[in-house]
Amino acid sequence: MPRLDGLEQALKKNLARFGIAAKGRVDVFAVVDGVIDLVCRSPKLQMCSVDSIIQAVHKAVSLGLDPSGTTDEGYLTPRNGRAMFVPGYRGLLKVAYENPRVGLIEAHVVRKLDHFELRYGDADGHVVDHRPRLDVAEGDENPAVGAYAICWWRDCRQPLVEWMTTEEIEVNAERSGNKDGDSPWITDWGEMARKTVLKRLLKYIPLGPQWGAILRDRDETVDEEVVESSPEEDHPRGAVDYDRLIEEAATLEAIDRVINTIKDDQTLDSEEKARVYNLAARKKKSLRGVAVS
Repeated sequence: MPRLDGLEQALKKNLARFGIAAKGRVDVFAVVDGVIDLVCRSPKLQMCSVDSIIQAVHKAVSLGLDPSGTTDEGYLTPRNGRAMFVPGYRGLLKVAYENPRVGLIEAHVVRKLDHFELRYGDADGHVVDHRPRLDVAEGDENPAVGAYAICWWRDCRQPLVEWMTTEEIEVNAERSGNKDGDSPWITDWGEMARKTVLKRLLKYIPLGPQWGAILRDRDETVDEEVVESSPEEDHPRGAVDYDRLIEEAATLEAIDRVINTIKDDQTLDSEEKARVYNLAARKKKSLRGVAVS
């Protein structure tokens, strides 16, 4: 079990790396605080290696998502002693809406007593006719028969639709290898079904190459993107990281956090620490002038 103080130190040491990967789309300082709190409350995550937690957080913020679970954008999940990032329903929607062509996306579970018609190729855009049965008495049999996701484009009347049967969804659940008593597949099947069909829909929406592994059906079982290496090997620390982090700081609060990180970074020699600290101080001065004006 990794010591929590060691994990906290490792996460904060990688703040600059996380900031570069996030590109301003997520508050990496809040993410780190949320992840520390999450691990403190999860004995299973405490059994995961520190390196896998760092890699999972980096993967999440590089997609612009919060992995701490506080925003429901994504979650850190333990798998055989390793932490993995699993995007949530909100996270998938957030990334999909980064495509300017996307107007609206929905996903719904269809039950046996619902009225449901699915037509492909309707020139008028009338593809799905779903009217849930709302007058079902408690105790009546009304099992789920499947789920669908639909995307309306801003520049096209014909929407994109994906449908999966309950059997297909269950195959995906079995593949995930996580159906114990506290699994969301047990406690919140409908949400997981909507997420599963949404992931299949997103395969047809251009989202960028980094989403290839996330959208593969097996990505929640094996994290093929994790590399057993120290964070510094692919993102050098120091001047390059801090220069960019300082440049991207848009508020006084953000630059103050960068300054505090520089102060606590024991990997910088005195000359380099002075250089980036002075650079951050000048950025804070300019931001203060903007705030005053």
